[in-house]
Amino acid sequence: NLDKLFQPVKEAKCEIIEGETPAEAGANLAVTLREAKLL
Repeated sequence: NLDKLFQPVKEAKCEIIEGETPAEAGANLAVTLREAKLL
C-alpha cells in the first residue's frame, strides 16, 4: 500500500574552472577539488 509518492530534492552546483591552457585548467581543477576535500 502506497500512501505517498515523492521525488527527492536534488541540489546541484556548477563552477567553471578556467585556465590559459588545458594543463593549467586541470591544475586549477585539482586545487579546487583539494580545497573542497574531494580529492
